[in-house]
Amino acid sequence: LKPGVVLGPYLENGFYKLVKMVKISTDTATFVKASNILITWDDATDAGKKKAKDKARQVLNEIKNGASFASKAFEYNNDATKTKGGDLGWFSKENGKRMVPPFEKAVFAATKKGLINDIIETSYGYHIIEVTGLKNNNTYTVAVIEDEITPSDATRNEAYRKADAFRSNLKGAEAFKQAATKENIAVFDAKNLTTTERRINNLGDSRSLITWLFRDTKTGDVSAVETIDENYVVAVMTEEVEKGYKPFEMVKEEITPLVKNELKAKQIIEKLKGKTEDLAELAKLYGRDAIVNSTSDLKFNTNSMTSIGVDPIAVGKAFSLEGGKRSAPFKGENGVIVIELKNKSLAPAVADYNTYRNQLTQAANGRSSYTISEALKSAAKVDDRRYKFF
Repeated sequence: LKPGVVLGPYLENGFYKLVKMVKISTDTATFVKASNILITWDDATDAGKKKAKDKARQVLNEIKNGASFASKAFEYNNDATKTKGGDLGWFSKENGKRMVPPFEKAVFAATKKGLINDIIETSYGYHIIEVTGLKNNNTYTVAVIEDEITPSDATRNEAYRKADAFRSNLKGAEAFKQAATKENIAVFDAKNLTTTERRINNLGDSRSLITWLFRDTKTGDVSAVETIDENYVVAVMTEEVEKGYKPFEMVKEEITPLVKNELKAKQIIEKLKGKTEDLAELAKLYGRDAIVNSTSDLKFNTNSMTSIGVDPIAVGKAFSLEGGKRSAPFKGENGVIVIELKNKSLAPAVADYNTYRNQLTQAANGRSSYTISEALKSAAKVDDRRYKFF
């Protein structure tokens, strides 16, 4: 485009637009444009990261083989880019909107538009990146006229008719999915919904569906057509978990990494038990994953330590030691830990506890009415069924 040229009308995000190029200038900052799909890990363990990395590579290969980048972004992203095909817009390294360094490095190194060949790891997870605008330092002044496209009553009625026809005579989750596949309708799963939920996935206020689920609905029942935001929604109850422990199969994936970590910790503790070498030598004996670090000015009222992270157990272990003593290896929040205390300074005695006593008394008085109310509810065994009505 050159100054004075008008582009359009064209369709973008539900609007017809006319754009006039007013002026092209040169900026000191260099900009690039990209779209992103982010695959996050459920936990920061090696197993958790590997699972996310494998999933990211699988999604990348699917896109290379022809899958839509935008549809994958809608499936996996959980931010505002979800409905924009993963589009991040323009950003720069010098100022304004910026990205984390590994992401920036990959995007600014691109010499052509298109999919970056491999996934990129950052502190947020694994990124699949498509460069949609190559780096340049131009800035553009444009004038825009836009007209929103809104559905007519006839369009709304037709969409509702299709939704109502779809749900007619359906019974059971399997029949629901088969009918959706036949009519090329997307099906989204929502798991572990509770009576207090107000939203389902990326839908808006879905309270009417939640109350339907918990009122008198049974597994396999199909809902009436619900109007949520600008959508007509049909739901099917796929499973119900009674009060108490969840079935093992439902929590298997969630607890597997935790169980593996417990078993790993036991093996590592056995390997380290009885070793008297200094910590640096002990780390070498264990292997390259072992880290030796020091923490100074550790206070009893903190709950984290350098390199260990949030771990109240580790802090408590440290304060249980005497100067020059070493703890036995123990399982912390993020790994197996051995602590060696160099020096411990005792806090000076408090001459007057009245200030602390008054603070605790005020806090207790502030909570008393609430805790008494909750205690009465608990003793009365109130069964709160308001979710059936609103």
